[in-house]
Amino acid sequence: MKVDISELKENRNASMELSFLEPVTLIKIGGEEITFNGPASVELFISNDTDFFTIYGSVSVEAFLRCSRCLKVFTFPLKGTIEAQYRQVSPGYEGIEDADLKVFNGNEIDVTSDIKEGLILSLPVKAVCFEECKGLCPTCGKDLNKGKCECKIEDIDPRLAVLKDLLKE
Repeated sequence: MKVDISELKENRNASMELSFLEPVTLIKIGGEEITFNGPASVELFISNDTDFFTIYGSVSVEAFLRCSRCLKVFTFPLKGTIEAQYRQVSPGYEGIEDADLKVFNGNEIDVTSDIKEGLILSLPVKAVCFEECKGLCPTCGKDLNKGKCECKIEDIDPRLAVLKDLLKE
């Protein structure tokens, strides 16, 4: 999404607020593909801070995630924040972008990467369909949320397995 800031450029210390729906494409992270249930709701506040433009706001959308325990796909509400600073440069600029200060030229700032970054940073470290999810049996693969399996699981620390043999003697 490109935001027109021509009015802000003319007025130092001016600001504007925007609200819009932004289509979100597939995001790939660590081999996982994350899809979304509709467009993201974006709210931005943009200010002209004399030497640069400051953008902050929020992004929210419902994502389809895969449970890290039972592997089922479930919906999860993502609510991320957007924070960025942009500096205007001339069209032939070939400098290096600073990690904290992005560059643009013309009358538009493309905030697509900022929206995507806000969504990525709001993803949970481990996606879980519900807190008490029991996951899958490590032996037979049965979904333990639907009931117990018949597998006999011995959870013995391999370093202490020798002690089990002492009891048999």
